Amino acid sequence: MMKQLNISESARKHFKKIIDKKQCNGLVFKVKQAGCSGLKYDMEFVEDEPNGVIRLPYEEVNLYVDKSSQAYLSETSVDLEQASLGQTKVVFFNAQAQNACGCGESFNMKRGQNE
Repeated sequence: MMKQLNISESARKHFKKIIDKKQCNGLVFKVKQAGCSGLKYDMEFVEDEPNGVIRLPYEEVNLYVDKSSQAYLSETSVDLEQASLGQTKVVFFNAQAQNACGCGESFNMKRGQNE
């Protein structure tokens, strides 16, 4: 069983606002092969509940983890960071990640993780 991907209350409210505005079903969290460090977080707004996902236990908003990404997202927290000029950035804090690239867009896993 996967340790739950934890989404902060402020991030859940942020995602709910976007989901309501887009009039879609929810948001899927994924990890893709990409970037200079090898892995990249990805989020996809979806019209219907997709196959191959785990629904996170948040009542107020439909948030999902792609099953193929669950090992990469275990022990991860998602929060919001306030940037300049009132912009908001989604940030991931992953206990299993190491060696993030200089731009912060990609990462790799600690040795022995998910091999």
